[in-house]
Order: sequence, then C-alpha cells, then structure tokens
Amino acid sequence: MIAPLDQPAAISRRRYHAGAGSLLYILTTVFLAIGAINSQNNLLFFAFGIGAGAIIISGFISGPALMGIRIRRDAPTAAEVGRPFEIRYTVQNRARVFPAFALTIRESPDHHPRPDHELPIVACVEHVGPLQSVVAVARATPSTRGVVSLGAFTVSTAFPLGLTRKSVHMHQHRTLIIRPRIVSLRPDLLSRLRARGPRLAGARPIAGHGDEFIGLREYSPGDSPRTVAWRASARTGTLLVRQTAVPAPARLWIHLHPSLAEATPHEQEIGVTLAASVAALADQENYAVGLRGFGVAVLPRPGRRSIERVMDALAEARISHQTRRPAEPTPPSDAVILITRSRADGDPAAALVVPVNEAGAFLAPGASLPEPPPPAQSRFQLAFRDFLGLENPPSPHTRLAGGAP
Repeated sequence: MIAPLDQPAAISRRRYHAGAGSLLYILTTVFLAIGAINSQNNLLFFAFGIGAGAIIISGFISGPALMGIRIRRDAPTAAEVGRPFEIRYTVQNRARVFPAFALTIRESPDHHPRPDHELPIVACVEHVGPLQSVVAVARATPSTRGVVSLGAFTVSTAFPLGLTRKSVHMHQHRTLIIRPRIVSLRPDLLSRLRARGPRLAGARPIAGHGDEFIGLREYSPGDSPRTVAWRASARTGTLLVRQTAVPAPARLWIHLHPSLAEATPHEQEIGVTLAASVAALADQENYAVGLRGFGVAVLPRPGRRSIERVMDALAEARISHQTRRPAEPTPPSDAVILITRSRADGDPAAALVVPVNEAGAFLAPGASLPEPPPPAQSRFQLAFRDFLGLENPPSPHTRLAGGAP
C-alpha cells in the first residue's frame, strides 16, 4: 500500500467528452444497427456488435482508472520571460486493479495577464500501475510578464481506442509571478554612477559584523566575548560590547517616466525589460535598487529580497494613464536612472537616461531585444480543434515533457 500524497489537488468534477470522431463513430454504429435490423444480415449484426463493444470497452477501461488518480502539483513561485521553468506533478494511482494509461495533464489558469496569449502548460504520463506513483514534468517558456493564478487543471485520457475522452478536473491554488525578461547590457553602463565615488552620499552603515565602529551597547546573552569593550565596561560598571556596521550600498532609483504611457504596448514592454535589466546590473554591482513610476514604489534596500521585490513590481506594473501618479521627490544624494520613451523626455538631473527608442545602444554585443509575441489562436479556433479531437499546437514558447518513474 502506497502512502497518500501530502496535500493532493481537490477533485471538482468528472466528465466524458465526445468529439467529432466519437460522434461519427457512434453514428456509423447506429446505421449498422438499423441496417442489420432491416436486412437481418448476420454480417451486419457482427459488425454492429464489434462497434458497440468498442464503445463499451472504451468507456469501461479508462473510466475506473481515472477514479483512483490523485495528483499533487509542485510549481515555482516565480519565472522569467524567455526562460523555461518546470512544474512537477506527482501522479498516484490508488486503484488496486486498474492501471492508467496515456494521461494528459493540462493547466487551466484562473487568471492570466493577457488572455489572448495564455501560457499552455501540458504534461504527459504513459503509464501508472495500480498502487504506483510517477512524476510528470511540464516545461514551458513564458512570453509575457504578469501574475498567473494556477488553480484548476485537468487530467484526461482517451485510452484505449480514442473514441471517448475521459477527464477529471482538479483544483490546487498556486500563484506564479512571471518577471520581465533580463537582457545583457553594456558593462560600462553604470560608469557615471561609479564616478561619484565608491559610495553615494546619504548611504548609512548597516548594523552587523563589519569593521566600522558605530557605538557601544549593553551586553546581551549570546554576544561573543571578543566584542566586549573591557575598558569602557570598567569605567561604567556595566558590561558593554562594541557595535560595528558594514558599509551600506549606494542607493539607486529607477524611474519609469510618464512618457511611457504614450508608447505602443511593445515599446512599453521594452521599457519594462530595460528597467529590469538595469536593476539586475545594478544589483550585481552592489547597489541598493529602488523603483518608482505608474503607482509602483519600491524603496532601495540591501539584500537579495529587495531586488526580487523590484522584479515582482515590474512584473505587475501596468503602464497607462490611469496608473500615473504625481512624481515623488527623490533624495538629492540618490542616483536616478530614467526609463523614457525618447531622449527628449529626459530629465537633466537624472544620472542616466535610457530611452526606449534607443534601446539597442545600451545592449551588450550579441544581446537582442524581445520580439512582439506571436498572434495567438482565438478561443473559437481552440474549441473547434478540441471538438475535432486534434491536439492544440504548442506555441513556440512551450515544450512538453513526459512522465518519469
């Protein structure tokens, strides 16, 4: 007996699907029955028996097998445009007799930032024996940023004859943040900022295990004896320890200029890509990166979690006139990188202006800007292909993977 899965997906409903092929087969079987009754031909009775038996077998074999299927989805919390990610499905068959064959697991996102370019996520499993468990992996490459709410997914099979497709709808909530694409920029892009010195004015030390002395404090249990200030403790009669700090990184702001609201959707995505790429480059050079513009405000803080907050904010940013907010003043000691539609919209006070229409000049050799996403099939086209029993062609941004034991 296999152990039950931890937190498996909840089963919402089960369905039988009849496509164009199924209806044609059933219609042919009905005509055989009518012909056999009218002519009393034994050969037609025999053909009708084979046809009716195939329908019964098709529904009987795979239907009970799906009843015992339990699945747990393990998905990442974040992905990046242009980079493949994996979703793993642990598929368990709790049936004692019936194996499951040719399973297809297909995601049905509850929310996608661009419904006309939904991210198709499909995994396949060849076989799950009774009381066995396998792992299926779906690999996909997103083409648009945003927040995808993964809720319902479907496991289905048309085994053994493909006449009818049986499906079980399951639900397990997970939120996937698709961050903007990061492209390689010129290594000397931030040279103007480095010219201001190793640290910008206004950067304060951060308390920690550093070399910079910032004061004394009372001893707390767990402090190392090496940090005890013995002379100061002797003068005051209280045990004191030295408080040190590490140099704080320079603060850098990335501003999304209001002129981006006038740009085309593709130019806006290039602007967001440039902002994410500049933030990644600044983080590599130990800057504390902040973000402002279109209702987004992320304060510059040191640490990996801070740059992740910037990327998450860019993933959810909506560039439009409705999201524009009055510009907040930036401390004069902080550097500002401005992402604008054109150089004419720049601010002389900014340390660096990155116009979208000149984006190619800021790229590293061999790097390229994202292309417009390919046109997606309409829902009518997808439904029509599903009715015909045809697999919807995966987009060029999607790859599939089969199950693994």
